[in-house]
Amino acid sequence: MVTGEQDGYNVPNATTATKTDTPLRDIPQSIQVVPREVLEDRNVRTLNESVETVSGVSNSADQSGATGKARSIRGFAAETNLRNGLSEGSFTLDNLLQPVGTIEQVEVLKGPASVLFGSLEPGGIVNIVTKQPLNEPYYKLEFEVGSYGFYQPLIDFSDPLTADKTVLYRLIASYQGANGFQDFVNTQLTTIAPSITVNLGDRTSLNLYYEYTHFFGDPPRSLVALLSDGSLIPQSFYTGYPGLDLSDITTQKFGYTLKHEFSDNCLTSLTCDQC
Repeated sequence: MVTGEQDGYNVPNATTATKTDTPLRDIPQSIQVVPREVLEDRNVRTLNESVETVSGVSNSADQSGATGKARSIRGFAAETNLRNGLSEGSFTLDNLLQPVGTIEQVEVLKGPASVLFGSLEPGGIVNIVTKQPLNEPYYKLEFEVGSYGFYQPLIDFSDPLTADKTVLYRLIASYQGANGFQDFVNTQLTTIAPSITVNLGDRTSLNLYYEYTHFFGDPPRSLVALLSDGSLIPQSFYTGYPGLDLSDITTQKFGYTLKHEFSDNCLTSLTCDQC
């Protein structure tokens, strides 16, 4: 007899390739899942940091200090993400913000099967699975501090609103403030994400969600140059002009997901997402 604890890093199922909760061993495509336990243990702060441990994925762009950024998958630029299976659109400032605090897990589908989900590159696609309301009370309070004036308070509350657990809620809110190793660099990131799930029956549920994200500040800008005396520009030197390089980005995302189980082996869902 062998006893032990379940491996929290092992995720047996994924929804990216088939749009259904299917065991990974039954999916012929290459899918790698980064669960919430890995995101918390690595203390990642951006979406690109969350996929650093995924083979074949690398960072390819840094747009105005935002948290989404672009990446390269198997040598192809991947500038579009999926959010709960739906495309978030092209790579613009409006959809760059991806607060890690609202992410339950990240699923990476590699290879040309990604083109089945729209006009995407054949290298692969990143699907962001967000947190959902829980049917048991869950309360999390967190406050982080770090170097360069970094601080981040966060709350994550979830609880049934009715005694029979037909209505559930979840509220995630955080604020991140930080300076940088360069002069004049200062960034602020605010996130508010409420969601409600209504169980319309034993097999039917409706989820309504909203996510507000605001990024404000002067992001770092680096330049490697050789001065006349043979030395390099100091790392603390800000190569932009304070105020003129200011980034002010706001995103608002809202939508709904309607799910119905026709049987134990058949699940149908209707999802609508607006940005």
